[in-house]
Amino acid sequence: MNAARVLLLLLALPLLACRKESAAASTPEKPAPVEAGSAPLITIEPELLRTGRVKVGLVERRLPQGEWRLAGEIAPDEAGQADVGTLVSGRVASLEAKEGMRVARGQLLAWVEAPEVARATADVLRARARAAVALRKLERQLALEAQDATSKNAIDEARAEDHMARADLAAARTLLVNLGGQEPRSDSPHALAARVAVRSPIAGIVSERFVVLGAPVSPDRSLFRIIASDRIMVLARWPETFGPIPSAGATAEIKPRTLAVESTSDRCTATVFGHYGVVSDVTRSRTLRLAPVAMDAGASCGWLVPGGYVDVVFVRAVSEPRALNAEAAPVAQLVLPKQAVVEIKGVPAVFVPTGTSGQFQVRAVRVHAEPSGDLVAEAGLAEGETIVTSGALLLKGELLRAELASE
Repeated sequence: MNAARVLLLLLALPLLACRKESAAASTPEKPAPVEAGSAPLITIEPELLRTGRVKVGLVERRLPQGEWRLAGEIAPDEAGQADVGTLVSGRVASLEAKEGMRVARGQLLAWVEAPEVARATADVLRARARAAVALRKLERQLALEAQDATSKNAIDEARAEDHMARADLAAARTLLVNLGGQEPRSDSPHALAARVAVRSPIAGIVSERFVVLGAPVSPDRSLFRIIASDRIMVLARWPETFGPIPSAGATAEIKPRTLAVESTSDRCTATVFGHYGVVSDVTRSRTLRLAPVAMDAGASCGWLVPGGYVDVVFVRAVSEPRALNAEAAPVAQLVLPKQAVVEIKGVPAVFVPTGTSGQFQVRAVRVHAEPSGDLVAEAGLAEGETIVTSGALLLKGELLRAELASE
């Protein structure tokens, strides 16, 4: 009989606990701060504070803020990328650069054998020979003129022939240079291999190579793609439902989409410097162009890599009053970070430092969410108090683990 009573009592305990919790949750009374000594305490390693896994901050009184969070893509700016090729057809004779290789401006990337350049080189050689002959003829006529042994017509013809020969040589040289060839030396007696040097127009990294040794090339085909990793911009799509697009000079915070980048030295903002003036018929958005800038002195935003994705966050003050009266001015309130508030046994709570290093006290609070997404404290906290602003979930886990260990 005694064993049966004990069993019934054990089965009834969870039901009684559920009723108490539901009754407490339905009670509309304002929760007050838990008195010192009665609230649960949790102690963590000071290393968590030093490494930033747990952060503390002050409770602020300000206007609630909202945010526009856009999907952003990191891309090279207009002068930060280049497709490199040739203006003539031919075959790749040698490759001097590999993918991933960092190159300087003007550095040799490849040699291309081009028959068209060979023809242009031959034209230069012929034009140079004609120009030399015309010059000697003119010199002879001028020498005869000094002896009164020639006519004016012969001298004029010699001068005209010299001018035409020099013009033909300049034209042939211009064509050869623009095709990428080099004029041969005047003392070269042998046949020359007509090769075109392919050089990088910018300093950067060889991100792609589109040819192999011996492959045919043509003017409409790129051989290399060069990306300058230090000349980038962020492209963000602004939905037309968001209203007026931010003007030039507006700032936003750039947030990574990976947990690997959390150091405060890597925080970056971006400034709007333009946008595409059309709405995409696919995404129904306009594309903003932003220039990234490091938030902290000495930082470089080095984690922004072309081709990567980020979140672009614009912060705005919420001007819509909560009252029905549209003329009512917005009121400053105690605004809490979303990461600061956790639920403990169904009650919103924050963690408050006790003054002892690494020790925190649980404080019950009453909050409501603004339409902007901010959490506003109605009771339980005062302006200027210090609370855990980041890492509250970690403290909650430590608290639950300590409670389970004590049972």
